[in-house]
Amino acid sequence: NLPHQLALAAQTQSIGHAIVEALDNDGNTATGQVFVDVKDDVPSVTVTAAAATTAVAEESGPSVAATITTSSVKGDDPNVAGSGAIGKAVSASAVATYNATYGADGQGVAPSYALTVTTVLSNLTLTDGTAINLVKEGDVIVGKVAAGTFINQAAFAIAINPSTGVVTIEQYLSLKHPNANNADEPVTLAANSIGVTVTVTDSDGDPATSTPADISGQISFEDDAPGAFTPTIANVTNAAGPATAPIAA
Repeated sequence: NLPHQLALAAQTQSIGHAIVEALDNDGNTATGQVFVDVKDDVPSVTVTAAAATTAVAEESGPSVAATITTSSVKGDDPNVAGSGAIGKAVSASAVATYNATYGADGQGVAPSYALTVTTVLSNLTLTDGTAINLVKEGDVIVGKVAAGTFINQAAFAIAINPSTGVVTIEQYLSLKHPNANNADEPVTLAANSIGVTVTVTDSDGDPATSTPADISGQISFEDDAPGAFTPTIANVTNAAGPATAPIAA
Protein backbone atom coordinates (compact mmCIF):
# COMPACT_ATOMS: atom_id res chain seq x y z
CA ASN A 1 0.00 0.00 0.00
CA LEU A 2 1.95 2.99 -1.31
CA PRO A 3 1.09 6.70 -1.17
CA HIS A 4 -0.05 8.27 -4.47
CA GLN A 5 0.26 11.99 -4.92
CA LEU A 6 -2.97 13.00 -6.69
CA ALA A 7 -6.27 12.26 -4.97
CA LEU A 8 -8.28 12.35 -8.18
CA ALA A 9 -8.20 8.98 -9.90
CA ALA A 10 -6.33 5.73 -10.13
CA GLN A 11 -2.64 6.44 -10.66
CA THR A 12 0.40 4.45 -11.68
CA GLN A 13 3.56 5.03 -9.68
CA SER A 14 6.97 3.75 -10.78
CA ILE A 15 9.09 2.19 -8.05
CA GLY A 16 12.16 1.38 -10.15
CA HIS A 17 13.53 -0.79 -12.92
CA ALA A 18 15.97 -3.64 -13.49
CA ILE A 19 18.53 -4.44 -16.25
CA VAL A 20 17.95 -7.85 -17.80
CA GLU A 21 20.56 -9.62 -19.93
CA ALA A 22 19.75 -12.63 -22.10
CA LEU A 23 22.41 -15.08 -23.38
CA ASP A 24 21.88 -17.73 -26.06
CA ASN A 25 23.89 -20.93 -26.71
CA ASP A 26 26.14 -19.18 -29.23
CA GLY A 27 27.20 -16.61 -26.68
CA ASN A 28 25.12 -13.80 -28.12
CA THR A 29 23.73 -11.39 -25.55
CA ALA A 30 20.95 -8.87 -25.45
CA THR A 31 20.03 -6.47 -22.68
CA GLY A 32 16.82 -4.70 -21.77
CA GLN A 33 15.04 -2.96 -18.94
CA VAL A 34 12.08 -4.10 -16.83
CA PHE A 35 10.10 -1.32 -15.17
CA VAL A 36 8.09 -1.98 -12.03
CA ASP A 37 4.95 0.14 -11.59
CA VAL A 38 2.31 0.04 -8.87
CA LYS A 39 -1.19 1.12 -9.87
CA ASP A 40 -3.36 2.80 -7.27
CA ASP A 41 -6.89 1.54 -6.65
CA VAL A 42 -9.89 3.80 -6.04
CA PRO A 43 -13.07 3.38 -4.02
CA SER A 44 -16.48 2.69 -5.50
CA VAL A 45 -20.00 3.28 -4.19
CA THR A 46 -23.60 2.52 -5.15
CA VAL A 47 -26.70 4.05 -3.58
CA THR A 48 -30.28 2.79 -3.28
CA ALA A 49 -33.37 4.76 -2.25
CA ALA A 50 -34.84 3.68 1.08
CA ALA A 51 -38.39 3.75 -0.27
CA ALA A 52 -40.04 3.23 3.12
CA THR A 53 -38.41 6.37 4.53
CA THR A 54 -40.49 9.43 3.70
CA ALA A 55 -40.94 13.07 4.63
CA VAL A 56 -44.52 14.39 4.55
CA ALA A 57 -45.22 18.08 5.18
CA GLU A 58 -48.79 19.04 6.06
CA GLU A 59 -49.83 22.55 5.04
CA SER A 60 -51.72 23.41 8.17
CA GLY A 61 -50.31 26.52 9.82
CA PRO A 62 -49.91 28.67 11.71
CA SER A 63 -46.41 29.22 10.36
CA VAL A 64 -43.39 27.86 12.18
CA ALA A 65 -39.81 29.13 12.03
CA ALA A 66 -38.02 28.26 8.79
CA THR A 67 -34.58 26.72 9.29
CA ILE A 68 -33.52 25.89 5.71
CA THR A 69 -31.32 28.58 4.14
CA THR A 70 -32.30 29.51 0.57
CA SER A 71 -30.96 32.11 -1.85
CA SER A 72 -34.50 32.73 -3.09
CA VAL A 73 -36.95 34.76 -1.04
CA LYS A 74 -39.30 32.43 0.79
CA GLY A 75 -42.96 32.88 -0.13
CA ASP A 76 -45.28 34.21 2.58
CA ASP A 77 -48.70 32.58 2.26
CA PRO A 78 -51.36 35.29 2.75
CA ASN A 79 -53.91 32.78 4.03
CA VAL A 80 -51.79 31.43 6.89
CA ALA A 81 -51.05 33.41 10.04
CA GLY A 82 -47.44 34.36 10.66
CA SER A 83 -44.42 34.13 8.36
CA GLY A 84 -42.19 31.12 7.89
CA ALA A 85 -42.99 27.53 6.98
CA ILE A 86 -46.67 26.55 6.76
CA GLY A 87 -45.63 22.89 6.77
CA LYS A 88 -42.47 21.09 7.84
CA ALA A 89 -41.26 17.48 8.10
CA VAL A 90 -38.09 15.50 8.80
CA SER A 91 -37.52 11.93 7.64
CA ALA A 92 -37.11 9.38 10.42
CA SER A 93 -33.81 8.14 8.98
CA ALA A 94 -31.64 8.29 5.85
CA VAL A 95 -33.64 8.40 2.62
CA ALA A 96 -31.06 6.21 0.87
CA THR A 97 -28.58 3.46 1.72
CA TYR A 98 -25.18 2.92 0.15
CA ASN A 99 -22.66 0.15 -0.42
CA ALA A 100 -19.00 1.20 -0.63
CA THR A 101 -15.67 -0.53 -1.25
CA TYR A 102 -12.38 1.17 -0.48
CA GLY A 103 -9.76 -1.27 -1.75
CA ALA A 104 -6.35 -1.69 -0.15
CA ASP A 105 -6.20 1.95 0.95
CA GLY A 106 -9.17 1.60 3.29
CA GLN A 107 -11.73 4.22 4.24
CA GLY A 108 -10.72 7.85 4.63
CA VAL A 109 -13.19 10.56 5.64
CA ALA A 110 -16.81 9.67 6.34
CA PRO A 111 -19.25 9.30 3.40
CA SER A 112 -21.26 12.37 2.42
CA TYR A 113 -24.86 12.62 1.14
CA ALA A 114 -26.00 15.27 -1.36
CA LEU A 115 -29.14 16.17 -3.29
CA THR A 116 -29.30 16.64 -7.05
CA VAL A 117 -31.95 17.93 -9.46
CA THR A 118 -32.61 15.44 -12.26
CA THR A 119 -35.59 17.19 -13.86
CA VAL A 120 -36.58 20.82 -13.28
CA LEU A 121 -40.31 20.14 -13.71
CA SER A 122 -41.67 19.35 -10.26
CA ASN A 123 -45.21 18.28 -11.26
CA LEU A 124 -46.48 20.59 -8.50
CA THR A 125 -48.26 23.95 -8.72
CA LEU A 126 -49.50 26.63 -6.39
CA THR A 127 -53.19 26.54 -5.48
CA ASP A 128 -53.92 28.86 -8.44
CA GLY A 129 -52.17 26.49 -10.86
CA THR A 130 -48.88 28.39 -11.23
CA ALA A 131 -46.04 26.01 -12.09
CA ILE A 132 -43.16 25.32 -9.70
CA ASN A 133 -39.69 24.43 -10.98
CA LEU A 134 -36.86 22.71 -9.11
CA VAL A 135 -33.60 24.64 -8.68
CA LYS A 136 -30.41 23.70 -6.80
CA GLU A 137 -29.26 26.51 -4.52
CA GLY A 138 -26.02 25.46 -2.85
CA ASP A 139 -26.80 22.22 -1.05
CA VAL A 140 -30.57 22.85 -1.03
CA ILE A 141 -33.25 22.12 -3.64
CA VAL A 142 -35.84 24.88 -3.93
CA GLY A 143 -39.27 24.69 -5.55
CA LYS A 144 -39.29 28.06 -7.31
CA VAL A 145 -42.50 29.72 -8.51
CA ALA A 146 -42.37 30.22 -12.29
CA ALA A 147 -44.76 33.19 -12.72
CA GLY A 148 -47.43 35.35 -11.12
CA THR A 149 -47.58 37.12 -7.78
CA PHE A 150 -44.88 34.97 -6.19
CA ILE A 151 -42.57 34.69 -9.22
CA ASN A 152 -39.05 33.46 -8.31
CA GLN A 153 -40.02 32.95 -4.67
CA ALA A 154 -39.58 29.63 -2.89
CA ALA A 155 -42.76 27.58 -2.52
CA PHE A 156 -40.86 24.87 -0.67
CA ALA A 157 -37.29 23.76 0.08
CA ILE A 158 -35.61 20.38 0.58
CA ALA A 159 -32.35 19.84 2.45
CA ILE A 160 -30.32 16.77 3.39
CA ASN A 161 -27.97 16.23 6.31
CA PRO A 162 -24.67 15.33 4.58
CA SER A 163 -23.61 13.08 7.44
CA THR A 164 -26.82 11.16 8.17
CA GLY A 165 -28.85 11.31 4.94
CA VAL A 166 -31.89 12.61 6.84
CA VAL A 167 -34.06 14.95 4.75
CA THR A 168 -35.89 18.07 5.94
CA ILE A 169 -38.65 19.71 3.89
CA GLU A 170 -40.31 23.07 4.43
CA GLN A 171 -43.37 24.45 2.64
CA TYR A 172 -43.95 28.21 2.37
CA LEU A 173 -46.88 28.54 -0.08
CA SER A 174 -50.01 26.43 -0.45
CA LEU A 175 -50.02 23.82 -3.21
CA LYS A 176 -52.81 22.56 -5.45
CA HIS A 177 -54.36 19.21 -4.44
CA PRO A 178 -56.70 18.17 -7.27
CA ASN A 179 -58.97 15.71 -5.42
CA ALA A 180 -61.66 17.81 -3.73
CA ASN A 181 -63.03 14.71 -1.97
CA ASN A 182 -59.83 13.98 -0.05
CA ALA A 183 -59.06 16.50 2.68
CA ASP A 184 -55.66 14.90 3.40
CA GLU A 185 -54.60 14.28 -0.20
CA PRO A 186 -50.80 14.10 -0.61
CA VAL A 187 -49.04 15.36 -3.74
CA THR A 188 -45.53 14.22 -4.63
CA LEU A 189 -42.74 15.38 -6.88
CA ALA A 190 -42.50 14.11 -10.45
CA ALA A 191 -40.74 10.75 -10.75
CA ASN A 192 -36.99 11.07 -11.30
CA SER A 193 -37.00 14.79 -10.52
CA ILE A 194 -34.65 14.74 -7.51
CA GLY A 195 -32.03 12.25 -6.43
CA VAL A 196 -29.47 11.63 -3.72
CA THR A 197 -25.81 10.78 -4.21
CA VAL A 198 -23.18 9.50 -1.82
CA THR A 199 -19.48 10.37 -2.06
CA VAL A 200 -16.87 8.14 -0.41
CA THR A 201 -13.14 8.75 -0.03
CA ASP A 202 -10.30 6.32 0.63
CA SER A 203 -7.40 6.95 3.01
CA ASP A 204 -5.12 8.51 0.39
CA GLY A 205 -7.83 10.94 -0.70
CA ASP A 206 -9.30 9.29 -3.81
CA PRO A 207 -13.05 10.12 -4.04
CA ALA A 208 -15.91 8.30 -5.75
CA THR A 209 -19.48 9.55 -6.18
CA SER A 210 -22.46 7.31 -6.88
CA THR A 211 -25.01 7.83 -9.59
CA PRO A 212 -28.17 9.42 -8.14
CA ALA A 213 -30.93 7.33 -6.59
CA ASP A 214 -34.43 8.70 -7.20
CA ILE A 215 -36.15 9.83 -3.98
CA SER A 216 -38.87 11.96 -5.60
CA GLY A 217 -41.67 9.67 -4.43
CA GLN A 218 -40.46 9.89 -0.83
CA ILE A 219 -41.18 13.65 -0.61
CA SER A 220 -44.81 14.70 -0.35
CA PHE A 221 -47.02 17.56 0.74
CA GLU A 222 -50.35 16.81 2.41
CA ASP A 223 -53.50 18.89 1.99
CA ASP A 224 -55.42 20.61 4.73
CA ALA A 225 -59.12 21.39 4.64
CA PRO A 226 -61.53 23.85 6.20
CA GLY A 227 -62.83 22.68 9.55
CA ALA A 228 -66.51 22.28 10.39
CA PHE A 229 -67.95 24.52 13.09
CA THR A 230 -71.23 24.87 14.97
CA PRO A 231 -72.59 28.43 15.41
CA THR A 232 -73.86 29.18 18.91
CA ILE A 233 -75.23 32.71 18.63
CA ALA A 234 -77.49 34.29 15.98
CA ASN A 235 -77.94 38.04 15.52
CA VAL A 236 -81.33 38.87 14.01
CA THR A 237 -82.54 42.33 13.02
CA ASN A 238 -86.22 43.12 12.36
CA ALA A 239 -88.52 46.12 12.62
CA ALA A 240 -88.44 45.95 16.39
CA GLY A 241 -84.65 46.12 16.50
CA PRO A 242 -81.79 43.64 16.80
CA ALA A 243 -82.04 40.54 18.96
CA THR A 244 -79.55 37.87 19.96
CA ALA A 245 -80.43 34.28 20.69
CA PRO A 246 -78.63 30.93 21.01
CA ILE A 247 -78.96 28.44 18.16
CA ALA A 248 -80.06 24.96 19.09
CA ALA A 249 -77.54 22.27 18.28
